[in-house]
Amino acid sequence: PVFQQHGLSPDRPLSSWLTPDEQATLVKAAPAAGLTAQQIDPFRPWFAALMVATGPLTAAGYDPALGVEINLRARALAAGKPIHGLETIDQQIGALARMSDAGQMAYLRHYLKTYGTAAAELDHAVAGWIASDQAALSKYAHENGRAISEETHQIFMARRNADWADQIETLLKGAGTTFIAVGVGHLTGDDSLPDLLAARGISVIQQ
Repeated sequence: PVFQQHGLSPDRPLSSWLTPDEQATLVKAAPAAGLTAQQIDPFRPWFAALMVATGPLTAAGYDPALGVEINLRARALAAGKPIHGLETIDQQIGALARMSDAGQMAYLRHYLKTYGTAAAELDHAVAGWIASDQAALSKYAHENGRAISEETHQIFMARRNADWADQIETLLKGAGTTFIAVGVGHLTGDDSLPDLLAARGISVIQQ
């Protein structure tokens, strides 16, 4: 329902936003997401960008069902531990839906240009994560954030990290121990969560 509310724009089809060359690229990229360009046509640009960005990753064998969050959630539930999200799906999707038209198109055009190399780039980032290669991780975060546009960086990283830092600071004023998991892109690069916490005088140790 959230995607239907914020991600569709049948009165302004996606094809009306794209140049002929971009439309031709979309025709090639759409099958990796299990869709056709015609099926994506009612999507708003930001929603189409998500399909184009994630399709090649799924096709390359990256399985969303094996995601870290899903596994950690299952373990926490099995152990009877309470779970609290730093944000809701409505907040995530709402932020994307409020992107400017120019921001949405920059986001979509980036992934139309890079869909052919997306899986290899993620492979490199995963290898960097395994090796604790901060430079590789920072490069990946930058290329999928600020390199697209400043608006993309603010929506995906900067604003979320600032909000999470507020929540974590509040948690640290309480009692007990809290385990927090975030995507690796939030731990490196510009406006990273560790840097924001350190700036507040909170001890941050990388192990």
